[in-house]
Amino acid sequence: MSNYTKSNEKDYDDKPEDWLFCSLLFSAALGHLLKEGRGIFIKLRGEELKLHPELKNVIVYNNGKCTRIMDASDRTDLKEGDHIIMIEEKDLPNAN
Repeated sequence: MSNYTKSNEKDYDDKPEDWLFCSLLFSAALGHLLKEGRGIFIKLRGEELKLHPELKNVIVYNNGKCTRIMDASDRTDLKEGDHIIMIEEKDLPNAN
């Protein structure tokens, strides 16, 4: 098993509820750090890839209501940690 959520408890094995709780708290905190319409480019690796092998990269962003995750596997122009400004397609000046 693994112990990512209570590393100071030597013999503790994580439960799914621990992961969910930590994920929800982290998402809430990230929502306060990222301004609405802003995000961060992340490259998946390790455990993340095991859970979703179809993804290579994602953008984690604040849509104004919650923290969202968008597939960005096709983006080769971004580096991990790049800050992103999310623009809706309808708001693009050159959109058809």
